[in-house]
Amino acid sequence: MRIKELISALGAGVLGFKDGQVRSVVCDTRQIAGGQGCAFAALGGEHVDGRDFIAKAAALGAVCIITDRPVAGVDVPQIIVSDVRAALSRVADLLNGSPSKKMTLVGVTGTNGKTTITYMLESIFKEAGFNTGVIGTVNYRYGGQVFAAPHTTPQAPQLQSILRGMADAGVTHCVMEVSSHALAQSRVADCAFKAGIFTNLTHEHLDYHKTMNEYYEAKAILFKRLLKETGGVSVINIDDAWGRRLASEAPGLLTFS
Repeated sequence: MRIKELISALGAGVLGFKDGQVRSVVCDTRQIAGGQGCAFAALGGEHVDGRDFIAKAAALGAVCIITDRPVAGVDVPQIIVSDVRAALSRVADLLNGSPSKKMTLVGVTGTNGKTTITYMLESIFKEAGFNTGVIGTVNYRYGGQVFAAPHTTPQAPQLQSILRGMADAGVTHCVMEVSSHALAQSRVADCAFKAGIFTNLTHEHLDYHKTMNEYYEAKAILFKRLLKETGGVSVINIDDAWGRRLASEAPGLLTFS
């Protein structure tokens, strides 16, 4: 993808434009491969702010920077967006050819039970004769290969790369654990989910989400936004009080108890 195409796809502004080829996108300067067409997304963070590393990314050979706060003295294009995390997801999806659209993708979210459900669905899909992949807490696996899982739901560049590998390997059905962090941070914003499953909501991750309502709203993104966009099916546990609330707000609904 050319830088000018990336700018157009994001509907973004640019500082210091010059065109070039973008072949990958990263949000960690340690992953920049100089001269390889690598874009750097400067994510804000709780402990480390990627915007402090823009100059370093340019010096390491990043072909362009994606940021919401440009800095002076950088001799590569700075693509200015309002939401860097959303832009990172969009670019990662485009660079990998939108792989989730080439399979049936099922997202599983909730505090407890996500891993169990992915294993159950993997077994059902395989028994039905489908080529199945799984992305989750224990590992990422498809086509007889098993990969370590440092995160339940990886950052968008790693996630889209895994989905691309699955698509290339002929995976037809993928089951993914979708964490509240991944939803809040737009890691899965460009995943074309065909179905989403909600298990429950209990007191966890409140160091990040602060309140149970904020935690709920992060989980609800899968159903109220992403599945609404694809016309997918919401499958919700109504034995859970938060599930009953979600069932009253989500489209394309099936419930279980």
